[in-house]
Amino acid sequence: MIQHYKYYLLWLIILMVYLLGWRIDLMDVDAAQYASISKEMTINKSYLQIFDLGRDYLDKPPLLFWITSFFMTIFGTSDVVYRFVNLIFALIAIFSTYQFAKKYYAPPIPYYASLILGTCQALFLITHDCRTDTMLMGWVMLSVWLFSEALSNKKITYYIFAFAAMAGGLMTKGPIAIAIVIFAFGGYFLYRKKWNYLFKWQYLVGILTIGILIIPMCIGLYLQFDLHPEKILYKQSEISGLKFFFWTQSFGRITGESTWSEHGNFFFLLQNMVWSYAPWILFFLAGWLIKLKQIVKKSAIEEITFFGFTLTYIALAMSRYQLPHYIFVVFPFASIITAEAIHEIRKKTRIERISKFTKFYTFFYIFNFIIVSALWLLIPIIHFYVFPLNWSLIFALLLIVFLIVVLLKRVSLPTFIKHSLVTLLTINVFLSTWFYPNLLQYQLGSNVGKYLKSNNRNATDFFTYKIDVSHSFVFYSNILPKNIEKSEEVDLGNWILTDQNGFKELEQKGLILKILKSGLHTAVTTLNIEWLNKNTRFQNSSQYFLVEVTGKLINS
Repeated sequence: MIQHYKYYLLWLIILMVYLLGWRIDLMDVDAAQYASISKEMTINKSYLQIFDLGRDYLDKPPLLFWITSFFMTIFGTSDVVYRFVNLIFALIAIFSTYQFAKKYYAPPIPYYASLILGTCQALFLITHDCRTDTMLMGWVMLSVWLFSEALSNKKITYYIFAFAAMAGGLMTKGPIAIAIVIFAFGGYFLYRKKWNYLFKWQYLVGILTIGILIIPMCIGLYLQFDLHPEKILYKQSEISGLKFFFWTQSFGRITGESTWSEHGNFFFLLQNMVWSYAPWILFFLAGWLIKLKQIVKKSAIEEITFFGFTLTYIALAMSRYQLPHYIFVVFPFASIITAEAIHEIRKKTRIERISKFTKFYTFFYIFNFIIVSALWLLIPIIHFYVFPLNWSLIFALLLIVFLIVVLLKRVSLPTFIKHSLVTLLTINVFLSTWFYPNLLQYQLGSNVGKYLKSNNRNATDFFTYKIDVSHSFVFYSNILPKNIEKSEEVDLGNWILTDQNGFKELEQKGLILKILKSGLHTAVTTLNIEWLNKNTRFQNSSQYFLVEVTGKLINS
């Protein structure tokens, strides 16, 4: 059993590692875009109709922006506030995972499940590079836990809160939130032949709850898009905002109605789980097979997690448009499956010392040990190949490893889990304090945006020329810049952001320029080996110049 106070202390360390990621700037594209939209909503107070840099926005539902805007109104429009909102929902997902597992499994499985979810690589990533998936995960797992409580104690309040959480998920990323709950419990009802659970009068109350809660979103969509068929988005006119959210955005990717298409491989999401669900992926795969065997033999403790993960995966994998983070929403299910597997493997290993079962799963222990140990190679690889370390950071990392090891020695956990935790915590401390800060030096938007804000520049005296600015630029600078086409459009004292070719052209047109800031930039979320190599980085980067117009040649 894990001692409670030591367990809380361990979670405090995990939380501190999450917070280390808040030191870095928001990364383009998604995180910076959603923060920028929330900030724009806070400033313009346009809550029903959503705008992105002054243009109509029709992609994600509004709840993330509403909640973030609410907090920004109280605490200010900073990246910390934006990340705080996402952290809350990450913790809701972890807490709900624990509560759901506690309902069906004896200790230590609930502890393991929450710990596995909280320390998979995806959670360290999405608590600083925040997307809608963090909030979606929280709403979905909260609704799954509350719905399971409603089924067992039959209190109408649990049904209302469960369906309210589904409405939250619906307004975060669309119908997929409700579909996941249906997959999880629908599969369970059919498997157990609980026909009377398929239709309950409480479901009508729940549907009414969802209907009431989504009214503001529907009104906003209707006013912004359905009333204006002349608006053109995605190169189409007569777009219905209501149809887009309730059908095209989700189911249209399967039917082909949606024009978006990327990564259609059925195993794409599983392949990306190798890194996003590290270091637990091998034990999850073993757990899924164990669970499948139990379901075939009708010996499973519960089947909700199996159907929730498996049917959702199939639905997502059928989509023509997939991104690695789409699978994150079912990681709570995966974590419970993984926790049960680890417990079963340890229990059977103790009982059946020389069985085939023990020999088979000893392979997983050894292979997991090799993989986790190999993760330590990331640090020397990054040191020699990407961003050389300094001695102070090396000393700090060694100290952190020592402190984590001392703590974990006092916590009752399997040795391989301790090994995995030490590795993941140390790696993410390293990423947040060294890799990401160095990487973000190459993000044009946040670097130039902060520079402009510190020098009190505004949109009246700042322009861009032959270079695009990102959402991180707008978020950190508070400037929506005007792009100039001709040198005659600027006056003395104006600041211009341009690229290398643009800089040469402005000089050729007779402008006398003073370089205020320059550097290399790249898309920091789509890196390649050539860019990571410090010896070939320059050739694979673009150059930017922030200049001040100090004069004009008379003969220009």
